[in-house]
Amino acid sequence: MTLEASVHAFRLRVIARAQALGNVSQACREFGISRTLFYRWRRRYLAYGPDGVYPRRRGPGRGRPSGLGAETERAILALALAWPTWGPARLAAQLARPEHGSQRLAPATI
Repeated sequence: MTLEASVHAFRLRVIARAQALGNVSQACREFGISRTLFYRWRRRYLAYGPDGVYPRRRGPGRGRPSGLGAETERAILALALAWPTWGPARLAAQLARPEHGSQRLAPATI
């Protein structure tokens, strides 16, 4: 069973238990979730049926930047080795210059 299927089954069990008990607070206590979360799941269940409580796939969030090309990495490393006291902001500014290929990179990427 995949993680998504396990989460889906758990959510359906919580909704079924609350319906069987007739008491949302008690069901939430038994499963260790908040009533706010339960009502969010129930709203999706009522709107879309059992498939509505599958975990949503989220797009990429904040984190590491996407990978750079090999040429860009070589240019960064060449500048960093040539000028070891330069920080990422200075390296990004130099890479943006025409003689270095006019590559615009955020200092956080470097």
